[in-house]
Amino acid sequence: MTSIKNIRWLLAAGLVIYMFSVNACSNQLQPVDEGDIAPEPLDPNLVVSSETCQTCHPQHHAEWEMSMHAYSAQDPIFFALNDIGQERSHGELGQFCAACHTPFGSRMGETIAGFTKESLSDKALEGVSCMVCHSATEHSIGEGIKDWRFDTTFYGNIQNPQMTAAHGSEYSEFLTTSEFCASCHNVTNPNGFVSERTYSEWKASIFPGRGLDCQSCHMKSSTGPVVPGGPDRTIHDHIMIGVDVPLTDFPGREESIALAAYNLQYALKMKVIVPEVYEPDSTMRVVVNLFNDITGHNLPSGTILERQMWVELFAVDKDNGDTVFKTGYLDPNQDLYDKHSEYVKAGEPKDTHLVLYNGTGYRNGVETPFFWEADAIENRTIPAFESRDAVYDIPASQLFDSQGVDVHVRLLFRAMPPWLLRDLGHEELVEKLPLFEMEFSSKEVVR
Repeated sequence: MTSIKNIRWLLAAGLVIYMFSVNACSNQLQPVDEGDIAPEPLDPNLVVSSETCQTCHPQHHAEWEMSMHAYSAQDPIFFALNDIGQERSHGELGQFCAACHTPFGSRMGETIAGFTKESLSDKALEGVSCMVCHSATEHSIGEGIKDWRFDTTFYGNIQNPQMTAAHGSEYSEFLTTSEFCASCHNVTNPNGFVSERTYSEWKASIFPGRGLDCQSCHMKSSTGPVVPGGPDRTIHDHIMIGVDVPLTDFPGREESIALAAYNLQYALKMKVIVPEVYEPDSTMRVVVNLFNDITGHNLPSGTILERQMWVELFAVDKDNGDTVFKTGYLDPNQDLYDKHSEYVKAGEPKDTHLVLYNGTGYRNGVETPFFWEADAIENRTIPAFESRDAVYDIPASQLFDSQGVDVHVRLLFRAMPPWLLRDLGHEELVEKLPLFEMEFSSKEVVR
């Protein structure tokens, strides 16, 4: 096992920072004398800022700068959930959140109880920075990256990297694998329960057998130079888009929303089955079939206790435009009409037909909205290459005397519900929360 105390080459405190110049890759990292050891906690001078990488890698830096990796320690929801977790666990949650959201901030000793965004250094605020991934030497699936090298050498996916005076370069097959991503995207919580299973879901799919890993979809490849003026290589997108987007002003927010919308529109297939003709004295059955035939993990995935993917269905009388049946609609607070809706709590009817694809967590049999507390999860997501049916029986009494009904169906998604943002003290972010339309279908049924 590699530890900081066994590292042979360390960076001198005053020489870790690159000197920026107009000549790309002209800067050198200087190793200190052999035998020196890094102090504990990690000396901030050993951590190379991603801003330094921008000099020689402007495209990769620009992409990373708008990524959720760069946002991970800027996200107000991260701070709010960590504070709640520390309070509810009486501090036993420790570095569970910070170890993945700001690995160097955690190792530099900055994420002690009560830390805030304002208390973190610039390097800690970079979250999952360039160095976090490109210097990683040790990891544990579900428990984050454990250690890094600090000897001026960085890992990449190029098997024959060109030598440069800026730093050493080495090929790392590990960096190209889904197992690398599993460090933080297959979360084992403090109970020893795997509460986020994106890697496990991928592993159980047919994607590994097809040679398709996380990077295949989330780091699309293209041809171009690694550094300006360099030879063409296979390079990879560093936006690493998923379904989460920044909820505050952040570089590339609108572009990230557009990219997430594109991904979601091609994530699965929806088929709506209705009768061609309905009888006035019978029940009209509508079946919405969702087939996860494209995505290499469950839909939705990740923090499924927060995710919301649901079917919105409106049956509209063709004669007068009246809605004769509806489900999946929102209250004035933009919440679904379920038990979390303030309007349902105040007495308005619950949406008893709602079909919601996400998860519910339990701790000792009691429901909890916090994934770090769960020891069991009721999972309603759709596994890769499986399908689910949402079935609606609309009574004839609701169809009135119409000569026809238009059935409008949408599959909608958002990363978290508005009620949670309000409970976390961030009501101002509700209007920033994108609502994505994944699929749409309109069918006509005549009498």
